[in-house]
Amino acid sequence: MAAALTVLLIGCLLQTALCGQFKTIIPKTIEVLSGSCVTIPCFFDVVDTYNSHLDGTCRALWKSDQTVVFDSSNPQSSTIQGELKGDLTRKDCTTTLNNMRPEHSKEYYLRLECDHLRHNLLDHKLHISVTDVPPTPTLTPSTLKVEEGTSVSLKCSAPAPCLSHPPALTWSFSLGHIQESLQENQDRTKVQTSVLTFTASRLHHGKEISCTAIYNKQDGSSQSNSTRSAPFMTFMPRTIEVLSGSCVTIPCSFGVEDTYKSKVDETYLPPTPTLTPSTLKVEEGTSVSLKCSAPAPCLSHPPALTWSFSLGHIQESLQENQDRTKVQTSVLTFTASRLHHGKEISCTAVYNKQDGSTQSVSTSLTADISWSAQFKTFMPQTIEVLSGSCVTIPCSFGVEDKYKSKVDETCKAMWKSDQTVVFDSSNPQTRGHLTGNLRNRDCTTTLNNMRPENSKNYFFRLECERVRYNFFQTQLHILVKDVPPTPTLTPSTLKVEEGTSVSLKCSAPAPCLSHPPALTWTSSLGHIQESLQENQDRTKVQTSVLTFTAYHLHHRLEISCTAVFNKQDGSSQSVSTSLTADISYPPKNTTVSVRPSGPVPENSRVTLTCSSTANPAVRSYTWYRADGGREDKMGTGNVLDITASEVSATFFCKAENDLGAGRSNTRQIEVQYSPKHTTVSVSPSGPIPEDTDVTLTCSSAANPAVKNYTWYRADGGQETLIGTGHVININASKVSGPFFCKAENVLGAGRSNISEIDVQYSPKHTTVTVSPSGPVPEDTDVTLTCSSAANPAVKNYTWYRADRSQETVMGNGHVLNIKASRDSGLFFCEAENAIGSGRSNISQIDVHFAPQILSSYDCIQTADQLNCSCETVGNPPPALQWYLDGLPVNHSDRFSISSEPLNVSGLSSIITVSQPQQRDLSTLLCNSSNSLGSTTQRCFVYSLKPHGPEQYLGPYSGLLLLAVAVVSLCVNVLLTIYVVFLCKARKIVKPKEEDRTYMSLERRDLSPEYDVIGQTPK
Repeated sequence: MAAALTVLLIGCLLQTALCGQFKTIIPKTIEVLSGSCVTIPCFFDVVDTYNSHLDGTCRALWKSDQTVVFDSSNPQSSTIQGELKGDLTRKDCTTTLNNMRPEHSKEYYLRLECDHLRHNLLDHKLHISVTDVPPTPTLTPSTLKVEEGTSVSLKCSAPAPCLSHPPALTWSFSLGHIQESLQENQDRTKVQTSVLTFTASRLHHGKEISCTAIYNKQDGSSQSNSTRSAPFMTFMPRTIEVLSGSCVTIPCSFGVEDTYKSKVDETYLPPTPTLTPSTLKVEEGTSVSLKCSAPAPCLSHPPALTWSFSLGHIQESLQENQDRTKVQTSVLTFTASRLHHGKEISCTAVYNKQDGSTQSVSTSLTADISWSAQFKTFMPQTIEVLSGSCVTIPCSFGVEDKYKSKVDETCKAMWKSDQTVVFDSSNPQTRGHLTGNLRNRDCTTTLNNMRPENSKNYFFRLECERVRYNFFQTQLHILVKDVPPTPTLTPSTLKVEEGTSVSLKCSAPAPCLSHPPALTWTSSLGHIQESLQENQDRTKVQTSVLTFTAYHLHHRLEISCTAVFNKQDGSSQSVSTSLTADISYPPKNTTVSVRPSGPVPENSRVTLTCSSTANPAVRSYTWYRADGGREDKMGTGNVLDITASEVSATFFCKAENDLGAGRSNTRQIEVQYSPKHTTVSVSPSGPIPEDTDVTLTCSSAANPAVKNYTWYRADGGQETLIGTGHVININASKVSGPFFCKAENVLGAGRSNISEIDVQYSPKHTTVTVSPSGPVPEDTDVTLTCSSAANPAVKNYTWYRADRSQETVMGNGHVLNIKASRDSGLFFCEAENAIGSGRSNISQIDVHFAPQILSSYDCIQTADQLNCSCETVGNPPPALQWYLDGLPVNHSDRFSISSEPLNVSGLSSIITVSQPQQRDLSTLLCNSSNSLGSTTQRCFVYSLKPHGPEQYLGPYSGLLLLAVAVVSLCVNVLLTIYVVFLCKARKIVKPKEEDRTYMSLERRDLSPEYDVIGQTPK
């Protein structure tokens, strides 16, 4: 109860949501036997503000619907009487309701009533089911199929709704140790359990083992229920191998349906025992041996033979017939006396069945004893008696026929030693009393308080009114001792196999019939049957037969029998005898010990020791490793040395002797080791899109458990910490890179292999490489290679020429071969995969070529200056130099030179010459040069069209115009004459060829090349 309350309180601390409110904790259903009580395990809770109201004024009411059936303040007047077992101030409402009836099968709930608190706790209701039949006990396991030598534990469970009258559980066979306990279910109802533990033997094969639950009602009656017996079925081996000429014992049992059990008992009676001789007709004093025989078909359960009268010595044995079947015999040996005449002597055979029940059958004869007509007594020769005790002398006598009628009520018995009368039945105060009837010739007498000085010879004297006689012929010697006689054990030694049915008989003389010895056994191993038997001389012997099934726990057990002799003064003396049981059995209690014990470091040496109890001693030890369903042999021997490793797995040992084998439970060494088999799992697995959230889990085998998990990114030879913990979440990107985790415990650390997330993304970092790299001569073969990072891999590469805003396809493929030319222009590549595409930067090949002067050369001359321009291209970029008369011309007051770049690899230069008429410019040259060569172009000064008279008259044109203005008429005449003269002069005077300059520049749209300044025009 206290444990349950503790669970409730802990539950309140852990789950505040369930406490601090009106609530009951009771089972949903309880099944109870009609006429029995039911104990309702019950706890409740209230709103915290009402806790202080739970005081001594509170009472518990149990209601069905709106009817109160139990009131703890008046339990005897309630509809259902009972008792509140719990303490309401501690929120314990456990209640017992008595004498439940089928009409009480209803739902019940608790009502709490205090001075300051009243509440119906309707949150949970209990259904009580009252039945007329007790519940059937449960057997666990429900079937039993094991090998011989296996240790078996059978558990029988039966509900115990009435704690004051829990069910009593009994087994059909007492096969071994039984442990009983009252256990608690999850709903706090009780269950009675009985665990039967024994070692399976071939003798158990086919036995129906049943468990019976006996429910005691409150009116004193009881009802029982057992596990359901087997239907019609036989239990026997499929095959038995037997030596030719030998017998075979077929172990066989059968089961029938319950409705036929009684018919089997009535119809199939055991065989009737046989008495030999079948009649008994002898004279008094004759030694008689009667033999009772009964077939013993079941060797493990031979019949027990008992006699109706214990007239003498009994000797039992199991004998064999000619056909080698067995028969149980019991021989009763005694001396015939007239007192036996007319007695019915019967022998009963009790057959013990395998289900624990018994059947018996008897046979009998009537004794016909004749006696001679002469004076004679029949009594023992010697009786040994304990000092202070009495002695009963068994005695009968005969007289001659003519005196028979004189033996009448006037007779008295006298016992004499020598000539001294020591007992007179007419004066019994003398030390005893006559127990026999003299008229029936019975002179049995009891003498009291015997002392050592009474150790003498005694004879009987008969005294009647008409006959007196001293029976000197037979005398009795009474031996009085201070020490009681030692009891006798039969057999005196015990050497059997486990599972054998054993009967030990303890016998002690009983000279004093009013105080027979009490026989006790040191170990109550089984059934004990006591009886007072008669020897041949008609003295009595007290016997106690201990019957049990030999079990391995009995081995070397000292079984003793003690005879306690009670004296007539109230004191007692005892004496014992004993034997040591020698029980042979296969190995039991096989265990494994590991040294050193406890956790051991990996790769340390460990000693395994297999221990087992067995008789005869264990012959061999074998070690096995248990890997799943496989058992692999590890080694042999009582002791095995191994190296502890994390893969030692579970193991066990098997011990064997001549009777069988025993196995230990599986064991496992607790090996401590640093983290191993460290692995990384990625979720989701497989390829994942870029920028997806990914969960990384680090797993490792370690003992003790991993303490720290650390994650690293492997950047070449550098390791960068990215997080800690058994699980981390990261965003997958193409730069996640390879990573690993490290697991650590107190013994060391373990690393996983380097892992990498398969991140899928479109092509990135697309670049172009040119081979050969650097400047290349014109018309050289050049290899272009497009490279890109992508997952999945790039599927297509395309090359484009970038002509201003226009993109023209150059080719396809990862590699493209072209001829290098000065007009190769700008280009780039594009890489594509299933996700997208990526472009490289725009590139250009550095093509080297010798300089060329373009045809865009021009010279313009005016009256006061000459302007000449020269344009050139080349790579490396060329240098321009003007020459005059073979000498370089530099910038000065007379020569003005200006230069500016022309495109990427060109240069434009303009030279201005002042007063060109004052110098010879026929040698003016333009020279272009770079590292690959040079070229020169001569300038031709040539005016393509006149623009006014000043171009021809020079500096006098102004004066001429002024003169024309003054003398208009004269000027007109003179001018006309002058113009005519100039025209004539122009036709006659032609410039030299070298002084001419032909200037023409034409751009070819279909060719990238520039025209070169031509030579003399045709």
